[in-house]
Amino acid sequence: MPHPDRERLTLVALGEQPVVDALSTHLDQCAQCRSEVTAMRDTVALAREAGPAPLEAPPDHVWSSIAAELALEADPAPGPVRSARPSRRRRGLVVGALAAAAALVAAVAIAVAGAFTEDPPATEQIASASLSAFAAGPPGATGQVSVVEAGGERRIEVSATMPPAPEQGYYEVWLLDERTNSMIAIGALGENGHGTFTMPAGLDMAGYSVVDVSAERYDGDPAHAASVLRGTLSS
Repeated sequence: MPHPDRERLTLVALGEQPVVDALSTHLDQCAQCRSEVTAMRDTVALAREAGPAPLEAPPDHVWSSIAAELALEADPAPGPVRSARPSRRRRGLVVGALAAAAALVAAVAIAVAGAFTEDPPATEQIASASLSAFAAGPPGATGQVSVVEAGGERRIEVSATMPPAPEQGYYEVWLLDERTNSMIAIGALGENGHGTFTMPAGLDMAGYSVVDVSAERYDGDPAHAASVLRGTLSS
C-alpha cells in the first residue's frame, strides 16, 4: 500500500486514529513511516509528562492594557475609583483567542518535530532474480524478484505477470534449497501479482537461493502444490 499521509500518521501518534489491519501491516513493513510515528509519539509523551502550566489570574493592569490594545470598552464603574477591565464576555473572547494561539503553537511544534525525525535507513539491493514459467506454469508468465536490506531487515519484493489465480485459488511464494529440496513458504501474492515479504531471521540465503511461485487452492493443505514460476537469486 502507498505511504499514509502525514495527517493520518499524526492522528495515530496522538491516539486519535485506530490502527486498522492494512495500516498496521504497512507500519510493520515500512521503516520510514514507523520511525515517523515513533518520533511523534515520543514528542506527545514528553508534552503530556510536562503537563499544562498553572493558570493564574492576571492583575488588573494587564486587563487594562489588553482592553486598551483591542479598543474594548471598560465595564461601567459604580464609583470613581475602578480600573478599566473588559467585560466578562469580551474577556472570554480574549482568553479564547489566546487558547487558540496556544493550540496553533502546539500543532506547529508537532509538525516541526516530525520534520526533524531521523532519515529512514538506506535500502540496498543485495540479490535479484528473473522468474519464468516452470512446469505447469502458463506460457509467457514472467516475474522479477529483489532482495533488499534496510535497517538490518531483509525483504523479498516480487512482481509477477501472469493470469489471475483460478477461482478458489491463489499464488504462493516459496524459497527453495535445491541441495536438500526443502521449501519455506513466505507469503501469498496479491491479486495484482505483487508482494513484499520479510525474510525469516537467520535464513541461509546461500542455501535458499531459488524463488518459486506455486498455484495453490483454499483446501486447508499447507503443502506445496504446482510450481508455475521459478528463478535463481544472484547478487
